[in-house]
Amino acid sequence: MNTIKTCRVCDGHTLYVRPGKPLMPGTTVVLEEEEMERLVALGVVSLVEMTDQERLITAIGRLSVDDTSLWTKSGEPQTSALENLVGFEVSAPMRDQAWEEYQGNEE
Repeated sequence: MNTIKTCRVCDGHTLYVRPGKPLMPGTTVVLEEEEMERLVALGVVSLVEMTDQERLITAIGRLSVDDTSLWTKSGEPQTSALENLVGFEVSAPMRDQAWEEYQGNEE
């Protein structure tokens, strides 16, 4: 998995990440770092600053619920799976806090 970054579509641009689903200027989108760098260089998106906690919550939402290797037996995201997405070391307490907040946002 590549590291993810949150970006905002720049004024004067429309971004198509899925057929028929245009993202208008000002829309926030999560992209893999390599794609984000390319689009920033083209002036299509700008990077949105996020806290580590916000990045972890976003990463949890990107994990495939069908891939059991990404989840613990008790149903929490694997810290290693989150580390692959956010690009920094994730402790179990950090994961637990983000997981709790993610679940609260889902209700």
